[in-house]
Amino acid sequence: MRQNIVPISLKTITKETVPQYVEQAKSIGATRVLLCGNGHIYTDSCELRTNPDDVRFAIESFRNNNMEVGFWFSAFGHGSVLFGVSPDIGEGKYTSIMGPDGNVSVHGYCPNDERFRRDYYEGLKLAASFKPDMILLDDDFRIT
Repeated sequence: MRQNIVPISLKTITKETVPQYVEQAKSIGATRVLLCGNGHIYTDSCELRTNPDDVRFAIESFRNNNMEVGFWFSAFGHGSVLFGVSPDIGEGKYTSIMGPDGNVSVHGYCPNDERFRRDYYEGLKLAASFKPDMILLDDDFRIT
């Protein structure tokens, strides 16, 4: 079974834009919306923490139009560069990921760092508290 899934940046969802997004999603037969651009879920500046009412509004808006709603998060931080979020959030707090050649990445954190895992897990628990239909973790896998 084929499904059309549409990623939409949470920061662009407003009372004014929702009808346009719903119309466009329905026009292509989308059955699910993935809210992205949420910021780093392991930080205090994540949209889920700073704007929970906006998150609830987005979820309700799409669900009220018969669409499933999920979150799409970067797993290790590498994707942040692609959508304009500073990759140095948490600099010095977490261990940067290191490639097999010894080069240290400036774009992501090591999933073996206990502090990073703890904070990421807390972010996931927060995300789950919004009761999304799914949570997609983009592994962003890059060694360097």
